[in-house]
Amino acid sequence: MTRVYDLQEHDRLLDDVSLWISRIDRGLSADEEAQLKSFLGNPDARARFLEMAEHWDKLDSLSRLADIMPAFEGQPTRKRWRLAAAASILAAVVVAGVLLHDIGGPESPDSPMIAGATYETAVGEQSVLQLADGSEVLLNTNSKVVVALTNTGRLVVMERGEAHFDVAKDPSRPFSVSAGPRLFQAVGTQFSVEMTNATQIELIVIEGAVRVAAQRMPPNGGSLDPLPELLAEGATIKAVSIATLANTNDIVAAIDIDTIETKLSWRTGDLVFEGESLEAAMTEISRYTDIEFVFLNEDTRLVEVGGLFRTGDIDGLLDSLQANFGISYQRVGDNKVLLSGQ
Repeated sequence: MTRVYDLQEHDRLLDDVSLWISRIDRGLSADEEAQLKSFLGNPDARARFLEMAEHWDKLDSLSRLADIMPAFEGQPTRKRWRLAAAASILAAVVVAGVLLHDIGGPESPDSPMIAGATYETAVGEQSVLQLADGSEVLLNTNSKVVVALTNTGRLVVMERGEAHFDVAKDPSRPFSVSAGPRLFQAVGTQFSVEMTNATQIELIVIEGAVRVAAQRMPPNGGSLDPLPELLAEGATIKAVSIATLANTNDIVAAIDIDTIETKLSWRTGDLVFEGESLEAAMTEISRYTDIEFVFLNEDTRLVEVGGLFRTGDIDGLLDSLQANFGISYQRVGDNKVLLSGQ
C-alpha cells in the first residue's frame, strides 16, 4: 500500500511565517502587532517562527518582539546568517512526494528469504519505508537500497544516495547497513548515512551508538547470504557525532544538536545554509533537481549565503539569491541556469 503525505497545511504555515518575517523587516503597525501576537498564540506557528528566526540576522527587528511577546526575550540563539525575508523562499515544496510503503510479505522477520527487496527514489523525491521489524528508513533524493530481513538479521545495502535510519531494538537480530567500503551496525539507534562518492561515506549518529567495520558484503548487488553477524571488531561511533570515512583517512568529531538539525533538515523538505559558499550550497541544491547551475565568474562561487530554502523550489531560490545576495541569473532552456555577481 502507498500513501502520500499531505504537505499543504505545512506549506501554508510556512508561507504565513515568511510573510510575517517580511512585515517585521519593514516595520509593523499597531494593528499588525496585535495580529502577530494572535498568530503566535498558535503553538505550531510559534515553533516554526522561532525556527526561522534562528537563521535571521535582523536581530534589532527581532528584539522588538520582546515588547509584543515577552516570552521571546532570552530565547536561545545560535550563529545567524542572512535569511531572505521574501515569501518566495518558503514557497510550496516541489517534490515528487513523500511515500509511505507498508513492507511485508517475503520480508517478514520469520522468512528465510535473502534476495532482498529494492527501493529507490528519483531526483527530488523522498520516501519513508516502514520495515516489518518496526524500523523506519527515510530515503533522500536519488537514493537506492536493498532490504533483507530474516529471523537472524536485518540488512540494508545502500547502492547510492542518503538515508536516515530509526532502528527498532532487537538485540537478537543486528541491524546492518552496507555502504560502499564500510559496514555499519546498530541494535537500536538513530543514524544517517550518506554516500558522498564512491569511496567516501558520511555517518551522523543521533542516538545510541553505531559500530563501523570494513565491508564484508559482495559489491554491486551480489548475494546477501549470509547476513552479517554481530560485529565484534571495528570502531564505535557514539551519539551526537559525525564521521567522514574514506579509504585513506577517517575523521570522527563531536557535533551539537543544532548542527545535526541543520545537516539533516532535508528530512522535512528543507535545506539550511549558514554561511557556506554559493558553490557549496548549489552543489547540495543540485541533488534535488535536474537543472545544471553554471558560474560565469570565480568570485560568484565564493559568495557566502544563508537561510532556509525548500528543496525543489528553484524559482524561489533564484529570486532570493538575486534580491538578497546580489546574484544575477539567466535561464538557458529548461535545464540550465547561469549565475553571476551583479
